[in-house]
Amino acid sequence: MAGIGTGTFVAAKSGVTRSLEAGKIYAGYPAHPIEQWRREQSLLRTLRRRPDLFDSAPLTDKDRKFIENAKRKTE
Repeated sequence: MAGIGTGTFVAAKSGVTRSLEAGKIYAGYPAHPIEQWRREQSLLRTLRRRPDLFDSAPLTDKDRKFIENAKRKTE
């Protein structure tokens, strides 16, 4: 069944356009998981300030793809 999962929180004025996973926090329009947004912002700050840290950081494939896309946008 589609909808908002149990234990899910949606911020005020957020637009829910699809089913949301249970137990997460969403914000924005369309609603995106805040945890994912925070991770992406952290990666962008590190890319700008200390890109050398990525050499030894435990990154997921999703993180690596996001970083590569961010690098292409800044070139």
